Amino acid sequence: MIKFNLIATFFLTFCLQVAYSQAQENRILYSSVEIKQAPALPNISSIRSASAFPFVTVVYENGTKKKIDNKDIWGFISEGRLYRRYKRDFLEVVKQGDLIEYRSRRIPDYDVTTNSTNMIDRPHVFSRTLDGKLYPSVKAALKGE
Repeated sequence: MIKFNLIATFFLTFCLQVAYSQAQENRILYSSVEIKQAPALPNISSIRSASAFPFVTVVYENGTKKKIDNKDIWGFISEGRLYRRYKRDFLEVVKQGDLIEYRSRRIPDYDVTTNSTNMIDRPHVFSRTLDGKLYPSVKAALKGE
C-alpha cells in the first residue's frame, strides 16, 4: 500500500508539473511584468504571428481562435520562447543579463543564381531592460545613446 501511495504521489506530481509547464509555454503578455506570473486559463495551444498582419492569432486547446491586435499586447511566450513586440514585428529575447539581447525572426533570402531560398538572421538589437529603448549595438545600449 505504501509503495502504491508513493508511486501515485510521484505520478500526480509529474503530471501537475507537465501540465503547468505546457500551460506556461504559450501565452499572451500584456506587460513585461506578466512574464513571471502564472498563466491564466484557458490554455493556449498555439500563437501565430506574421509581420505582414497587424494581429496575432491565438488558438486555444478547445479549438477556438481569437485575433488580438498587436498594439494591445507587450509580447507573448510561444513554445517556451519569449517575444517582445516592436513596431509591427516581434523580437525573440535570446539573452537576459546586464543587457537584453533580441533577435528578429529569420527572413527568406532568394538566390536567383541557384534558384533557392535560404533563411538568414537579421542583426541582433539590444536594450537595458525588457521595456527599454532598442539599440543596434551593445556599445550604443551601454551608452544609452
